[in-house]
Amino acid sequence: MEIVVDEWIVHFIYESQRREVVTRLLEKIHKKCDKLVTIRGEALDQKIWSMAKTSQNWDVGGLLLVKWFMRAFRKDPNKFRVIEKANTKPLSADLEREIPEDDLYLIMAAISTLDHLIVTTDARLKERLSDRSEVRVLLIDEFLKVYDCD
Repeated sequence: MEIVVDEWIVHFIYESQRREVVTRLLEKIHKKCDKLVTIRGEALDQKIWSMAKTSQNWDVGGLLLVKWFMRAFRKDPNKFRVIEKANTKPLSADLEREIPEDDLYLIMAAISTLDHLIVTTDARLKERLSDRSEVRVLLIDEFLKVYDCD
């Protein structure tokens, strides 16, 4: 399964009180041999590289989690797929009008995978896309409930 996540993952890695949730998710994805997906140069990709550069100043738990994430996911093509923007499928004009511009890359990434799945913390994005067949959007808590890695 290929899973598109947005920038919440970086914020959850940074915020010590949320690390348990992101660690549980990442461990499940790693165990199941699924992949995270993003588009090169878009917001998530930029934040991941920024996180990697600034994490030296974080607490030890955060630094270790970032190092593991970079090694086990971002730098491993079996765990992290980076799509070139030129290789994404075009969005419909109505979808481009309905969705905020900064979220369009998530939909472009999702429809460029077989699973068409976005996992987010953005309830507004989920609501906006609830009647659309192009993608399936799950909030992180919903995804953790249904994501089985056994």
